[in-house]
Amino acid sequence: MMTLSRTPLEAWMKAKIGWSARRDITRQVLTTYQLEKLRTTLDYVKCRSPFYRRHFATHSPGTVHGLQDLARWPLTTADDLRRDPLAFLCVSQNMVERVVTLPTRSKSDHPKRLFFSAADLELAVDFFHHGFSTLVAPQQRMLLLMPCRKPYSVGDLISRGLARLGASVIAHGPMQSPEAVVDAVLQNQIDCLVGVPSEMAALSRYPGAGRIPPGQIRSIWLGTQNALRSAVKEIGRFWGCPVLQHYGAAEMCPGGGVECSARDGFHLREADLLIEIVDPRTSRPVDDGTYGEVLVTTLTREAMPLVRYRTGHLAAIMREPCPCGSTLRRMTSICPNPREPLVLKGDFSDGPPSYSRL
Repeated sequence: MMTLSRTPLEAWMKAKIGWSARRDITRQVLTTYQLEKLRTTLDYVKCRSPFYRRHFATHSPGTVHGLQDLARWPLTTADDLRRDPLAFLCVSQNMVERVVTLPTRSKSDHPKRLFFSAADLELAVDFFHHGFSTLVAPQQRMLLLMPCRKPYSVGDLISRGLARLGASVIAHGPMQSPEAVVDAVLQNQIDCLVGVPSEMAALSRYPGAGRIPPGQIRSIWLGTQNALRSAVKEIGRFWGCPVLQHYGAAEMCPGGGVECSARDGFHLREADLLIEIVDPRTSRPVDDGTYGEVLVTTLTREAMPLVRYRTGHLAAIMREPCPCGSTLRRMTSICPNPREPLVLKGDFSDGPPSYSRL
């Protein structure tokens, strides 16, 4: 039986919380760490954020004796961010290193604006550095097919993390022409691709991709979109190499979790994020193994912490231990996000459940 490598996020987590590298980390240790960080965050935002000072006016961090107590605190929504993003800011504006503006579906809605300090962005680079080490080896030559021209864009953050692994990163940007991508792979002797699932699937179906010699591409990383399991298998079959995914959103700055060599769920970035799964209709917590909406609380954010932020993503915390042996929690891939209330149906043998309108 093949032995799987434990996710590198576990060793990274141990170092971040000051735990011995030689000792196994337990759920109790992680829970104690997260509870301490949560209380600190709640104190911090009530003191520094005008929004949370009002939003949590009747709530005291002193009443939070366990992570489960957070369920009594109100949620933060995308509309809250749109209405007054500066009210979330916890530092002076001259400490803001990057502002991310997220467009909305409706022209009448204000865009969401997110603020990050240099320390916040360093946390993201550090996450990508360690999370991607599952498949990335020093001296690999990687083609980055994501937005990466602007400093501290998601592609730039990934590129910085990969560079710390000793990889050589070619910042190509989003795929405009599959022929140009094939040319870049051949000219730069690329052996690893990093991009979004839809473009990687399109590249795999492009007839000209056959010009790339079999075996040249040794690994592929997918991110920023949810990929159907069938699409991931198709990409892996075409290139004949492992395909791993990472999960994230700009509100998380931006990484939230990453697959390990077992390729069976996202190990969560528990040193920096507290993830809850709640019923999207009632906002009540659901049991592990039950699909619901993902809430994120940032535990180490400096400029713009978020508490119980509704991501709109639908997923579940996985009950079973990971085959890699890690104690870090895992989350399933993200389901589609319809606007109307939903009910689960069908079996989950090929990934996330399907939904029907109530």
